[in-house]
Amino acid sequence: MDQPAGRRWADLLRCEYHAHLILEAQALALPGARTLDSGGMRFLEVPQFDRTPAGGRRGVVSLEALHDAAVGSGQGPWPEAVAELRECGLTGTDALDTAQRLHAFGGLIGNTDMHRGNLSFWLDDTLPFHVAPAYDMQPMFTVPGPQGGIVDRPFTPPVPLPANHGAWLEAAGWAVAFWRAVVDDPEISAPFRAAAVGFLETVERLRRHWT
Repeated sequence: MDQPAGRRWADLLRCEYHAHLILEAQALALPGARTLDSGGMRFLEVPQFDRTPAGGRRGVVSLEALHDAAVGSGQGPWPEAVAELRECGLTGTDALDTAQRLHAFGGLIGNTDMHRGNLSFWLDDTLPFHVAPAYDMQPMFTVPGPQGGIVDRPFTPPVPLPANHGAWLEAAGWAVAFWRAVVDDPEISAPFRAAAVGFLETVERLRRHWT
């Protein structure tokens, strides 16, 4: 954490921790995440949700693998892909609602890395499949540049569409709580917390406008 790029990644791990706590409160992530600082480095520890109490593993399949097998490859957002799986009878309305809320939350915290490998389903014996606990949720638009420099990128969260207005509003409340936690966290660097003040104001303004 003694280098600018490393400090930024440490901030992002702490942000992922806060996002995990927000989603945990909504029963969308597994409890037990924590960050650990040691030897000038920061680590994020997240329990693996596919483990069973007896020591085995529960089946999990990514949205990417499931969609590729049932529908074909694609690059659309999570809700679009889950809706296509619902048409195939593989997922239900609950999965689409969860995907809409998670995708909206990710957009409102600047997660620009919501590829189809970052959403998964329980691979159970019966249909429809249900969304597994969330993971890998953080403001990726703030990552260092390819050469390790800190890059100031615009924060432009998506606005709701008629089809996801309710899910977006709910996720906006979570995003406000997330950015407030980031602003108030002394474990996050002062420059990132200062930037987060502006990110919080942006989400609050959008939320008021679309309520």
